[in-house]
Amino acid sequence: MKGIIYCRVSTQEQADDGNSLKTQERLCRLYAQKEGLEIVEVFIEEGESAKTISRTKLQEMMKYCKDHQGEIDSLLIYKIDRLSRASVDYATLKAYFYQCGVKVISITEAIEDNPVGRLVETMLAGIAQFDNEVRGERSRNGMIEALKDGRYTFKEPYGFDRVGGRGTSNIVPNQLLAPKIKEVFNLVLEGHRSLEEVRQKAKQIGVVRNDGKALTKSHFYKMLKNPIYKGYINIPKMSIYQKGNFEAIVEPEVFDQVQFVLNGKSKKLPIYKKVNPDFPLRGIVKCGNCRKTMTGNWAKKKYGHYRCTNCKGVNIKKDYVESRFKDYLETIRLDENIANVIKTAIKLNWEQETAEIKKERLILENQLNELKHKQNSVIDKNIEGVISDEVARTKISQLESEIAGIRMELLKYNQPEADEQELMDYSINFLTNLSGAWENTEVEIQNKLQKWLFPSGLIFKDGEFTTDTRPLPALLNEELGGENSIMVTPRGLEPRLLP
Repeated sequence: MKGIIYCRVSTQEQADDGNSLKTQERLCRLYAQKEGLEIVEVFIEEGESAKTISRTKLQEMMKYCKDHQGEIDSLLIYKIDRLSRASVDYATLKAYFYQCGVKVISITEAIEDNPVGRLVETMLAGIAQFDNEVRGERSRNGMIEALKDGRYTFKEPYGFDRVGGRGTSNIVPNQLLAPKIKEVFNLVLEGHRSLEEVRQKAKQIGVVRNDGKALTKSHFYKMLKNPIYKGYINIPKMSIYQKGNFEAIVEPEVFDQVQFVLNGKSKKLPIYKKVNPDFPLRGIVKCGNCRKTMTGNWAKKKYGHYRCTNCKGVNIKKDYVESRFKDYLETIRLDENIANVIKTAIKLNWEQETAEIKKERLILENQLNELKHKQNSVIDKNIEGVISDEVARTKISQLESEIAGIRMELLKYNQPEADEQELMDYSINFLTNLSGAWENTEVEIQNKLQKWLFPSGLIFKDGEFTTDTRPLPALLNEELGGENSIMVTPRGLEPRLLP
């Protein structure tokens, strides 16, 4: 009697596992020797999944059995799931080999050639499929959770590099390619070159394939359409479209404008600069008559005005409005005496938080050291032969997962890199000198400061500013100063005075 052997491992299984290729073949040969079978051929399948029958060695084995029909009696496999993890595929393969006169034998699963045995065999095939589907579902759910957290878990796109390990994997822009890709998007945005001209220009600046040739037209177009370059993850099959927690290569505004160019709708999107250095109060200052937000514009390119689009005649000189705004900031700035009290409160708060952070870090570090000790103990027991390779691998994998969780938790308790005292001094000085700080910062910072101080906007009427919501510095002056002050000596302040 003659037989053949089929062995398979997937890419996830390591050579030292209990069901490795060498182990499978050795056990199959022992079975053949015991049953008096002469092994004439061995088919080894490395790194191919059992989800499909289109495997290289499986197809070779099927052809071999067909060509040697009548010469082969048995096909030995380590387990049913080595041949297939889909019950339908297993039944199809078994029927095929039966037609070739070859009996499929699982050497580790006692399956008798009777109705009960065939029922058991069908159940085992179904269990293999169920196990495979459960693994796939877990993997898919884990991938979806990672994507929802903003991590890109697929193969890194062109122009990005992979960073991090298991549970923390993500992408970062490639330092060499990222600025070149950004330049390509800007070239498309200019609008005076055809897409083919930009593609050839991209080749000249180094946006090329690994072999140095220009990107194919298809690859180039897909790159320009992929929102990953503006920092967004787009997986339609999983209904996911959201901002990632990785650095973008192209500004979102530029990317969106390029889409208009590609769609042929417009060479460029019209840009309305809400945050405009010429009119820093635009979007904050409101008309004193109708309370509509005022806009800003130039007359004859040299006379700036803040203007109400709703009320006729409300057209106020830019310099006057901004001068009165700086005067108003002086009236709400934080009192210096109160600022000193707040500094003390913050310092006491930091001291308490620092002590708590150190305590939490110490607890986590002790847990981490204990897990590492357990891991080393498992390795030692495995070397001594106390526990098997399979048990050791499972236990080490569990411990690695726990260690990764502790390390992620430790990141929350990292000490800030910035000097806390310097940061506090800067913030307090900023609040005690609002007018000077506002005047000497960039328009983006001015805009953020205005929104923070005046969330409901500022009403300007008869040369005076008013607001429906009192700014925080003014509230602190009122609460901590005056006859009904809650202010006490610095030592009497509670650490949690300020949120």
